[in-house]
Formats: sequence, structure tokens, C-alpha cells
Amino acid sequence: MNYSLNTINKIIVALGVTPAEFFEFLKLDEQESEIYQLLTKVNGSKKRDVLLNMIREMIELSEE
Repeated sequence: MNYSLNTINKIIVALGVTPAEFFEFLKLDEQESEIYQLLTKVNGSKKRDVLLNMIREMIELSEE
């Protein structure tokens, strides 16, 4: 999957975190990172597209 920087920025803004905080999960051990675990579950889910659409809708709502 290929996300644009604009989409990633929207996610960061919607979450109310800094870019450093958002990408911090990359530095952590998989066992310690709740975000990593959640993203892994979303990516591996049969309802992945539904979950991604929900995230997109949350981002759109945060921009209103």
C-alpha cells in the first residue's frame, strides 16, 4: 500500500500527535507498541478496506 504524505499528515493531525510521536512506533519493539499491533491487525484483517475507510472518515470529520 502506498500512502501520500498528505494522507499521512491528515492521520497525524486527526490523532493529535506530532510526526515524531506518530512514527515513534517504528523504533519500538513490536511487543511494546500498541499502535504497531493495531496497524498489524488492521492490515491482516479480512475487513481491512472497511477499517481503512473508517479511519479516512474519522480524518475527514476532524477536518470539519
